[in-house]
Amino acid sequence: MYSDTELTEKESVIFLDEIQLYPDIITKIKFLVDEGKYRYILSGSNLGVELKGIHSIPIGYIESWQMFPMNFAEFAIASGITPGILSHLSECFEKRQPIDSIIHDRLLRTFYYYLIVGGMPAVINTYNETHSILRIDQEQKNIINQYKADFTKYELENRRLKIRMWSWKRYSA
Repeated sequence: MYSDTELTEKESVIFLDEIQLYPDIITKIKFLVDEGKYRYILSGSNLGVELKGIHSIPIGYIESWQMFPMNFAEFAIASGITPGILSHLSECFEKRQPIDSIIHDRLLRTFYYYLIVGGMPAVINTYNETHSILRIDQEQKNIINQYKADFTKYELENRRLKIRMWSWKRYSA
């Protein structure tokens, strides 16, 4: 394995992305973990589909996580709303009590931004750093283009044109 950074045994974490392209790594990771020098994080897209063909999955060595966009509460916290305010909102909702108008206005404004920004972490970072709608739009389009490129790797050849045509019509209008 090659790395520009010096690895420290028992401390360094090795991150391997797009492992579905190298299914043998899944089987061999057990031996690397047993060796005990490093920790490993494996990631990839469509892993649930891609890993079905693997003959020997190392049981007890893999913990699967599915990642999702941030929900509104996570967005609100990332945007500076404290968890205490969200807890207060929840309590007021359960007791059917009104909340202070200042809190209401701030949460409503945050929700409007959430509708524009969405839940993708990179876009939220752009929003928090710049508050520029133009930059947010560029980051969203960048992510959409990356998804489109990734989708076409898994689509049948005769469906690729349909995906590209739908995308072009949707975003060029």
